[in-house]
Amino acid sequence: MDIVEFEAIRAAPLPHQGENVLVDPASIRRVGVADPDDARLQAMAAVKPWFLDDWTSSIPAATFANSAGAQSLALLVVPDFRALRRVDQFGEHWRGSFALGEVYANFPLTDDLYTAALTGSTEPAPAALCISIGERFDRDDSHYKLIAGVINIRQV
Repeated sequence: MDIVEFEAIRAAPLPHQGENVLVDPASIRRVGVADPDDARLQAMAAVKPWFLDDWTSSIPAATFANSAGAQSLALLVVPDFRALRRVDQFGEHWRGSFALGEVYANFPLTDDLYTAALTGSTEPAPAALCISIGERFDRDDSHYKLIAGVINIRQV
C-alpha cells in the first residue's frame, strides 16, 4: 500500500498495456502509505475495466490490434481471495481465485513477494488485487489476465 512518486521520462505504451511509461529509477521515492478505507481508493476499486467484462483467463492478441491506449490494470477489492498452489513436473505454480458478484475468476498469480510467504493454498480472505494484462503468449496467441499484486486487507 505504499504511495510513490516518480519522474516519468516519456509515455511507452504497448498495444496491450496502454498506461506504460518509462520511469527514471533514481526518482522513485516513497511518500506515504494508502489507507484501505480511503474513499478515493475504494472508488478506484469500484470501476470495472473493459478486460474484466468476461472472466475467461485470456484475451486473444488480435483484440489489441486497434486498441491504442487501452487500460491494462485494475484494482479489485474482493471478500474471498484464495491462493491456490500446484506442483507438477514443471515446478510450482500459483493461481488466485475469487468471486465478484455472480462471477468466479481463476487467474495466474505472479506476486512473488506474496507467494514466497505461503506454504500452500490459503483459505478465502479479503484482499485487494492488482489485475494486469500480461505479455503475449505465443503458444495460443493470447494475453493472460494475471494477479500481479495481492494486499491482505482487514475484514470490515
